[in-house]
Amino acid sequence: MWKKIHAQFIEQIQGTPRSKQSMSSRYRHMRKDLKAWQEALAKAEGIYRSAITSSNGVQSL
Repeated sequence: MWKKIHAQFIEQIQGTPRSKQSMSSRYRHMRKDLKAWQEALAKAEGIYRSAITSSNGVQSL
């Protein structure tokens, strides 16, 4: 898989070449950061939904 990705990267990007290993490592780091972002976003959405539910309950009293 990385061989194909690396070949396409080399075709499209001019400049400093990257090895397959460096691209794989960079992908791992990005994936970890994106997972943390996804978890934070899900938590924020849950808090927002909870606040809406709570405010709706207060208004109906």
